[in-house]
Amino acid sequence: GDATPFGLRALAERLVAEAAGLRLELAQGPLTPSLSLGGACLATSRSPADARALRVVVERLLTRARQRGPATLEIHAQPLQPGG
Repeated sequence: GDATPFGLRALAERLVAEAAGLRLELAQGPLTPSLSLGGACLATSRSPADARALRVVVERLLTRARQRGPATLEIHAQPLQPGG
């Protein structure tokens, strides 16, 4: 099926929760990882330029999520339109 912002957010929330439930035993002591994720969906893709534009948007969203702190999601609420 097609990806949707709702489905993308649900997946991202599951990934963040899974990471929060991990505990890594390191020589320096235990570590609990966290994820910050950014994501968006394209309504349709007509050319490689559409994929490049999507990547630019996702990188901005990821930067925003990282700035907000650990275990943060920035998912674009609507599918992006090609060329928009």
